[in-house]
Parts: sequence; C-alpha cells; structure tokens
Amino acid sequence: MRLGIRLQLLLALGSLLVLAFVPLFVAVASLTRASMSSAREASARALGRAIAGHITAARGERSVEELRPLLEAQIGQEGVSAVGVYDGAGKRVAQAGTAVALPALPATVAPGAEWLSPVLTEKGGAVLVVVPGAHTLHGEQVEEGVVAVVVRTDPSTTSVAPLVRLVALYTGTVAVALLFFAYFSMTRLVVEPLDQLSRAAER
Repeated sequence: MRLGIRLQLLLALGSLLVLAFVPLFVAVASLTRASMSSAREASARALGRAIAGHITAARGERSVEELRPLLEAQIGQEGVSAVGVYDGAGKRVAQAGTAVALPALPATVAPGAEWLSPVLTEKGGAVLVVVPGAHTLHGEQVEEGVVAVVVRTDPSTTSVAPLVRLVALYTGTVAVALLFFAYFSMTRLVVEPLDQLSRAAER
C-alpha cells in the first residue's frame, strides 16, 4: 500500500531531524564528559595543594604523632584518599588513607620536590600532589620535608550522568518541537495546495 503524502513528509522530516540531532547530542555529550574530567583534575590539584599547605603549616607546631589525627581528618573530603608526610631526607614518616589509595604514595621523595602526576588506584584514576614542606620559625622559612596528597579523579567523584540526561532531554524536546512545527507548516504550505490541485484536476 502506497503511503500518503502526509506520512511520507512526516517520515522524511523525522529522518532528517534524527540525522541532524543524534550526532549533535553525541558531540555535546562527549564535550561535556571531557570538560567535567578536566574540571575534576583541576579541582583535585587545587585541593591537594590546599591540604598540603594546611598540613605544612601544622608541622611547625606539632610532632609527627600529633599530626596523625589531622591527616586522618583529611581523608574522604572531596575525594582525598591518602596523605603522606616526609622528613627532610625524603622518607615517609606519617601517613593516612584508604587501603586502596595508600600504595599510590611513594615510599621516598626527593627533598624539596614539587610535582603533580596521575596515578591509578583500585577504584580508578587519581592525582598525586607533592608539595615541599616549609614553616616559619622566628621569622625565617625552615624547610621540612614534603607533603603528598592523593586525590581521586575517577567519574564517581562527580557524576556526569545527570548533565548528559539534561542535554538529551533538551535535544529531544527541541527535535520534537521542530518536527511538529515543520510538519504542520509543510502541510499547510505544500500538501494542502497539492491536494487542491489534485481535486481540481479530477473534475
């Protein structure tokens, strides 16, 4: 059975909108995931530096044993998984963290080292932030080892799914609205005149 001109028009418009909006949604969703991943990494670096600075300031007033409660208090905050404190020779003297993240802390570091590097834990990706430790004593800067912080950057720390669903909902709504608008416009401007011509020719 031959399809009517209105149904043919509807199918053609629907196919055109699918070809237009599906690649657009895929591109926007991929860009959203990439942007969120970059934002997670930047946030992890900033958080690692802030925690390292906080612990470094406390080292000037507390012993290693007194630092342990402070280290444990940092775990779990915004994805912080492990914290390590190193002495002037680069040897780890204190640590706190989850069992899966502690292996990401290096056993030793170069004195005065400062660097950032991606690491992998059993629960996914993370960033290792190493910051030199220094505190003020009698108005002078005293170097005292380094502080290392492991901050998770895997997708579970920041869910992208709600944002992608919102983009899908917006794309679908716009596509359906355009489909109805185009269908009724084409029906009025094209199909109805053709029907009138067809009826006039049959007379």
